[in-house]
Formats: sequence, structure tokens, C-alpha cells
Amino acid sequence: FAYGVQLGARPVDSLRLSAAHDRDFLTVSPRSVSLGVRRQTSQAEIQWQPDLVYTVVASGRYDDYSDGNERWGAVFAPRRSVLRSESLNVDLGVRGNWFGYAENLDSGYYDPSAYQQYVVTSFLYWKRTPESGVNLILAAGVFKDDGMESFDFGWSADVEATVGAYSDWMLKISGHVIDNFKQYSSEAFGAVAASVSLTKRF
Repeated sequence: FAYGVQLGARPVDSLRLSAAHDRDFLTVSPRSVSLGVRRQTSQAEIQWQPDLVYTVVASGRYDDYSDGNERWGAVFAPRRSVLRSESLNVDLGVRGNWFGYAENLDSGYYDPSAYQQYVVTSFLYWKRTPESGVNLILAAGVFKDDGMESFDFGWSADVEATVGAYSDWMLKISGHVIDNFKQYSSEAFGAVAASVSLTKRF
């Protein structure tokens, strides 16, 4: 049985708070599936926008695994708006990502005791029409875990096209590429993913 619960609040216009709890199976490798490793995740996020130029996102996460392992994680990601036009929005920022596991087990998933990542990020949104556009997020920087002697380079790219943002029907098509990074959204150092979603509003 898998489930997810999420709560959100906006006490003031400049501040958004969210908390979530999920329970799922760790399907990142044949070994983790054969062992039936389950994961319970609790996380919280703060998004602060003091003005129209700056945005700061900070989050914390704790994972409890059925094989006896535990994982902690934190992300800090400030960014700045550098362009706002009728057809294009551009933000630039930086991001720090840290996590670690309590134990190094042979359960079919990546479990370093300490991982750190520092990247430069860019957010571009091309507004084709008021109801459609393309969002592109690029990140490049360095990372290191406790088994590496020095930092290595990595990058990632996310693209999402939206059609019908305010219509009864909304279509989203997205793609994700990651090379030599390790992130929560991708349980590998290299991955390619794509998705399509169709939403009907009533």
C-alpha cells in the first residue's frame, strides 16, 4: 500500500509553507524491488519571496527505510529575476544540496554517508500565448560524496510544455535529463525521463 499526503499554507503573500508525508516502495533497481524495500518520507519546504526580484527556497527531508536505513537531506536555493518581458522570463540562481544515510547497505540503492552538491541554475519561461508556454530549467556545477577524493562536474536539464493553462483541458509534456548528478528526483547519476499529463477541470 502506497500513499501521499501534502499540506500547504500561505500566511502572508511573500511566504509559502508546505509539508508532505509519503509511503512507497523503492523501485530503483531489481535488487531493491526483490528485497521489498519500503520508504516513508517526511519533508517540509519554505518559499520566501521578499520582493518581485528575489525568491528563496529551503527544504528539509527525512526518509525511513524498511531495511533499517535512514536518510536526511536539505536544499537551499536562492534565485534572482533578471528579465521580465512580454514573451520571456529569466531567473538565475544557485543551489546547495546535501544528504546522507545512516548506514551503507547492499540493498540496491545509492547510500553514501555524506553527499554535497553546488550548482548554478537558470530558469527560462517562454510565453507563447497567455495559455501556453515552455519552461526550461538548467543546472550545472560540482558534487562530491564520501567515496570521492575530489569534486566532479555534473549537469541537468528539465523542460515542460504547457497547453491550456487556464482552460477546461490542460496538457503538459515534460522531459528530464541528468548527467553525473545524484538528486532526489532521480535515483541514479545518469537518467532520462519523459512524461505526459492531461488534466480536466470541472
